[in-house]
Amino acid sequence: MNQGCQCHLGDILDTYKVFEEEGITGGVWQDGLLPFVSWGCNIFSCIDSHHPDSPVYLIDGDQLFIAEYTLQEMFVAMSNNRFSIDHKSSVR
Repeated sequence: MNQGCQCHLGDILDTYKVFEEEGITGGVWQDGLLPFVSWGCNIFSCIDSHHPDSPVYLIDGDQLFIAEYTLQEMFVAMSNNRFSIDHKSSVR
């Protein structure tokens, strides 16, 4: 992961370790959530690495939302500049 994209917590591995060890998410952290996008203001998109379909979650401070879109749909929308953070997803 040398020279990869980073947020204020470091690269993707550093960010995972901070979430896992320091619990910065107000108790909503779940083992297996892999933060892959930092939107700023302590908002992260994550995938659940324990499930083969890799559902997308949004951590916003101390709240966890499950997204109503798949990882593939998210990437397609992002590549077409049509993606926005969805806070209307169901809260877990």
